[in-house]
Amino acid sequence: MLTNDADFWMMCRDRVLCDGLSRKQAKGRDRGFAEQLARVGINPRFTFPAVALFEPAGHGDAGGQSAASLRSALDKLLPSGAVSFVNDRGQVGLLFSWWSSGWIESLHQQLGESLDTLPTVGVGKPCNRLADAWNSHAQAAAALRHRFYRGLGGVIHFAEVPPLQSLRAYPLQKEKELFERMMKAEEPSAIAKAVGDFYKSLLREGPIAVDHVYEVTIRMLAGMEKRLFHDAKTPQVQIRHEMKAVFKQDTLKQVENFVAQYLSDLKAEVRYQEKESHRSIIQKTIGYMESECQHATLDSVAKRVYMTPTYLSMLFRVNTGKTFIEQLTDIRINKAKEMLRNTHLKNYEVAERVGYRDSRYFSQIFKKKVGLSPSEYRESMMR
Repeated sequence: MLTNDADFWMMCRDRVLCDGLSRKQAKGRDRGFAEQLARVGINPRFTFPAVALFEPAGHGDAGGQSAASLRSALDKLLPSGAVSFVNDRGQVGLLFSWWSSGWIESLHQQLGESLDTLPTVGVGKPCNRLADAWNSHAQAAAALRHRFYRGLGGVIHFAEVPPLQSLRAYPLQKEKELFERMMKAEEPSAIAKAVGDFYKSLLREGPIAVDHVYEVTIRMLAGMEKRLFHDAKTPQVQIRHEMKAVFKQDTLKQVENFVAQYLSDLKAEVRYQEKESHRSIIQKTIGYMESECQHATLDSVAKRVYMTPTYLSMLFRVNTGKTFIEQLTDIRINKAKEMLRNTHLKNYEVAERVGYRDSRYFSQIFKKKVGLSPSEYRESMMR
């Protein structure tokens, strides 16, 4: 029962601190907050009161550091007069008298002796009176949000946070440059470098609101997909990552890593789909060549597979190592060998049926491929 009473009393103290620090005190009631603190056993006398917010490592993750464990570690290190509280966001707040600018850094370092991973801390400016501590609390929250740019596990003072810049327009030209560099990249590291340069350009004039970074990222990824699928002339494919997972990235560096991996996976998947599509086209083309070898030409077969003759010829070289004509010649000679083995057709008749009007030219090609003339081949098969 004692434990329950203690927990209840702690909850009351937290609620008073959270409520008092979350809004500006009404004019004429400057002493209201101090009186509320006194009622829950907190000495309201603070010299230049200030607020710091400690965010547990892995905040929001199932296996992350808990606010309770962080608060427990903090309470063992707090000097007299400082008081901790847990807010609705799962962060541990600290209301204290401002002694020096390095006091929080020292406390943060001491936490490293009892915690595996250090929390991220946002620190507001000191105030002249307790009634204005809400402003320091708001500043601490703003400083903590800047962890997106500064990274996790450090101490961020509001006084050191640069003002946010406005995003004038979406950097469409930079998206185009990123796409061109991605397509030329031979290694994932080159894509990562291009992504890093994209964000450097985006933030050239200073940091912008984090929500705007996310919005630009989503638009950029959608634009990159559209460009890639259009250039590749392949249907949109399903890749491992969901685009909206970018909102789960806590820092700019994590966003950059996510985007670089996303684009690398996207490019690899589209290239795979292209190869599969090309393989299917080559198979269909060879099927047409085999069934229509007597009249097949590059132009006629290209029409059957809805491609230009030039592009189809290129696909053959890339995917088979042969030219279209070399493939067609092999098909015609194989069919001619079959007829010479299994029919009594004369050589000129075999030549015509596989697409050669000049029987003398047919004989030259046949001997070059087989090593025997058509007549010699037929005789060898009859022995």
